[in-house]
Amino acid sequence: MTELQSRRTARRSIDELARRLLELDPATHHRFVNRLLAKVESGEIRRLMLFEPPSHAKSTYASSMSSYWSP
Repeated sequence: MTELQSRRTARRSIDELARRLLELDPATHHRFVNRLLAKVESGEIRRLMLFEPPSHAKSTYASSMSSYWSP
């Protein structure tokens, strides 16, 4: 995959953005949360509350990664 293709993919997917910026592969629960966040971004879901134990990357994906991502 070229650099340009990699950047385009990262703009469409929070999972790919995490792989690119954080150099980590999102776990199953992260991918689930990221799909929900994409639905919030598109307007399909109007409100979303995330309840997970501490240190499960809620803030990383819901705040930090989402600010970089725009489909």
